[in-house]
Amino acid sequence: MDICIHGAFKNNSNLLGRRREIEELERSVGILRKELEENRKAEKIVFIDNLIAYKDELKGNAIVELLRQFPETLFVFLDHEEAGEPATSAGILAKKLSNVYVQIKGLSAFVTVRGGDGEGGRIDIDENKAALIHGEREIN
Repeated sequence: MDICIHGAFKNNSNLLGRRREIEELERSVGILRKELEENRKAEKIVFIDNLIAYKDELKGNAIVELLRQFPETLFVFLDHEEAGEPATSAGILAKKLSNVYVQIKGLSAFVTVRGGDGEGGRIDIDENKAALIHGEREIN
């Protein structure tokens, strides 16, 4: 199975650097679309990291169009959060459209599954540290 990760790194040192960053992001989303359209062996899982970096390219119905255009591809959208919710409008839309939503807090991944029996749960990234963070264990 092929996996593709498209990401961006912030460099706010100067305005020219920021403009180059935006141009690179625009090229990256364009390259992703072209790869998925033209390559019969295109990636089946695509991570878009981070929606804050792609907020201009994925605004409006761009996410819906991407999902409709590539129905056989699993898109994983990563976003920062504010007050327990996605920080961007694209993140909010991605959450609304998702069947599975994962929120990372305190070295634990809290999984929400829509439909069916609604089962989800918690996956600890580090069980001992997560138990301490979530107050389930005390330091001896």
